[in-house]
Amino acid sequence: MFQNMDERLYFTIGSSLVHTLTFTIFNALLFMIDYLQWFKKYKIQPNSYPDMKLIRQCIRDNIIGHLIVAPIAAYFAYPLYVSYGMSVSGPLPPCLLYTSDA
Repeated sequence: MFQNMDERLYFTIGSSLVHTLTFTIFNALLFMIDYLQWFKKYKIQPNSYPDMKLIRQCIRDNIIGHLIVAPIAAYFAYPLYVSYGMSVSGPLPPCLLYTSDA
């Protein structure tokens, strides 16, 4: 599937996926904590909650940003990263290296 893709496309897809997944997972957790009111006593404004229309608009704007704007920005920023010495190709380090460095 990925045999004929160039490094620029690998970089675009990879950076967009990492950015979108980390943002989505972290913020979904924060939304759930706020929605279920798990830490209500620690809120700075304890009785302030956004309406669902505002939340839907925020989700829509983030989807547009993460699925359209971020990949385009990554695609056109690739030459800048390459000029600083970044490379997408090459062997990956072994998995034990990741766990031992953590």
